[in-house]
Amino acid sequence: MSNRRIEAIISILSRKKYPSLLDIQAQLEEGEIQGSSERTIKRDFKRLREEHFIEVKYDKSREGYWIDEEASLDLSNTLHLIQKMENLRLVRERFHNNPRDKYKYISMVDDFRSSGSEYVARVLDAIIQRQRIECTYRPYYRKEGEKRVIEPYFIKEWNHTWYMIGRNVAKDQMRTYGLDRCFDLKVTGDTFVRSARMQPHEMFRYIVGIVTPDLRGDVGAGAGVQGARVRDEIRKVHLRVTGYFARIIQQKPIHPTQVAEQVDDETVDVLLDIIPTSEFFSELLKMRTHVKVLAPVDVKERYKGILQRMIDEV
Repeated sequence: MSNRRIEAIISILSRKKYPSLLDIQAQLEEGEIQGSSERTIKRDFKRLREEHFIEVKYDKSREGYWIDEEASLDLSNTLHLIQKMENLRLVRERFHNNPRDKYKYISMVDDFRSSGSEYVARVLDAIIQRQRIECTYRPYYRKEGEKRVIEPYFIKEWNHTWYMIGRNVAKDQMRTYGLDRCFDLKVTGDTFVRSARMQPHEMFRYIVGIVTPDLRGDVGAGAGVQGARVRDEIRKVHLRVTGYFARIIQQKPIHPTQVAEQVDDETVDVLLDIIPTSEFFSELLKMRTHVKVLAPVDVKERYKGILQRMIDEV
């Protein structure tokens, strides 16, 4: 089952219209994905469950299939990863005969900072094998780094940077580490027992970014992390977005819980179930004068306070 096929099936089922096998087959063929017999689609469902931890179920009353998101492992994150993998496959396929040509036609984000990607494979191995990591961790505002011994649980990408969530052994606390601030990172070989209470996907379910009520960045974990005010209550945030940002936010949701309601041609109301964090407010700032916080009042006041402090500093 190709990544393109996985993406297509997830997209069809995510519309929550309970398609039958014939409906799914027809939509795959419309997307020029051939060879979609009913038996093949059922095998695809099995592979989605076994390889991607996505639970596809049948609803007898509606006579169709659906994705049980509560029983699935971070559906939006899985789809995002699959899309990236498919894009890389397409690039390799298009330039297979002339690999140098891809540099003539493709330009990636020009970023002088390290994203920490060079450590991703090593950290993943340590997570899977449950082995401790040792590194020198240097915050941006310090010239010298400090040694850390970490029990890694999870990695997360945010704003083109990879982060490791793990237990600081010396402090016996869960912390967030920017991999771009890690130096001389190595797997020690010392094993550890994972805490059953640590469920990373649940921790980030209502979060925009990398700050959660259960985590804080290790000293100097990065802009927007250190000193971030986090309140662990899930809020129903109501935004009003105008202009071209109204179209952008519908194409690029802030969070998986987002629901957009069209007010007029240039305005959408956006509803989110989130825990407001510093990174959430950073997303609002990107929309400049095209966004208003309508509710709740305390979130609106926090955003006004951020804007006022910015004005005072100008």
